Amino acid sequence: MKKKSDNNWETTSTREVYKNTWIRVREDKIIHPSGKTGIYGVVEMPVGVYAIAFNEEDKLLMIKQSHYPTGLNSWGLPAGALKPGSTLQEQVLEELKEESGYSAKKLLEIGTMQAQPGITTQIDHYFVASDIFKIESPETMDLQLQEGITEVDFFSLEEIDSMVSRGQITHGQTLSGLYLYKSRIKHA
Repeated sequence: MKKKSDNNWETTSTREVYKNTWIRVREDKIIHPSGKTGIYGVVEMPVGVYAIAFNEEDKLLMIKQSHYPTGLNSWGLPAGALKPGSTLQEQVLEELKEESGYSAKKLLEIGTMQAQPGITTQIDHYFVASDIFKIESPETMDLQLQEGITEVDFFSLEEIDSMVSRGQITHGQTLSGLYLYKSRIKHA
């Protein structure tokens, strides 16, 4: 099993170390671009989708979520993993509904981000959701509790900047999404 990548890393063998519904961890024997041999641990994760949703008052929809691995709370964008058989657009609308109780009539993909390219295969896609509307769904509250979501609220971009400065938004992919929005849409 020799596989060479576009950037001159070569995989000579791979073995699965761990697998569950959300991740697969593998250990690859590799040849570095320098020619030296070694091993590389890789976490395979599904594609991520993120919703940057504004209401009619031009305020950004955010969720406050507790994160099990870090034990920390942070405000963030509604997001989730691409499920088999779903398109990116279908999945971002599903995540928006499940995590916030809202949906959108329009979506515009504004970019992608490599979450942690030295560790994981995950690529995240960001969508601006517009013409949003509230969805009444009895499942939403249960899904929010399962995900550790404690609040859903709207904030102006000035409030968002202040929340970042105060350390209330520490979620890396959310910070990347905010930057993508500000650099590609707001300043366009």
